Amino acid sequence: MSREEAAGLVRRYGAAGVAVDTSLLLLLWIGSFRRDLIVGFKRTKKYRPEHFDLLKALLRPVSQLVVTPHILTEVNSLAGHLPEDVCEGFRRALVQTIRGSVEQEVAATKLVAQDWYPRLGIADAALTELARNGRLIITDDLPLYVHLAEHRWPVLNFTHVLRAVFDWR
Repeated sequence: MSREEAAGLVRRYGAAGVAVDTSLLLLLWIGSFRRDLIVGFKRTKKYRPEHFDLLKALLRPVSQLVVTPHILTEVNSLAGHLPEDVCEGFRRALVQTIRGSVEQEVAATKLVAQDWYPRLGIADAALTELARNGRLIITDDLPLYVHLAEHRWPVLNFTHVLRAVFDWR
């Protein structure tokens, strides 16, 4: 998928809100906090600052970044691997970012009742629920992407965009 196709898809769903999976949300928020951490932090080092720039540019027309408590918990846990002084600053900065997001709760009891929960886990099951309700999901998680695409729910594979733009492997 080209950058232009991806941008068009994001624009089409942007007014309704877009959700980003855990690893990309971490990339977005780490890069927004301290760009230099992207390549040095264990959980984001597979990306480059240019990848962060692309993700940020794709999300520019989005009026609402939708998050779930499950995704926020995963991001918070992964951020716990930052050096202590950096982690505290990151979490302080995150307060405003989270307040600017739309948090959509999906009951865990509802998620674990779905056939796909054992395969995807709770956070991706929550993203699946958002997609079922018409929210675009941006992910680099292949099993989640395949699951959503098979059901024809709105999904954008960020890895495909990276490959098209940067010839990234």
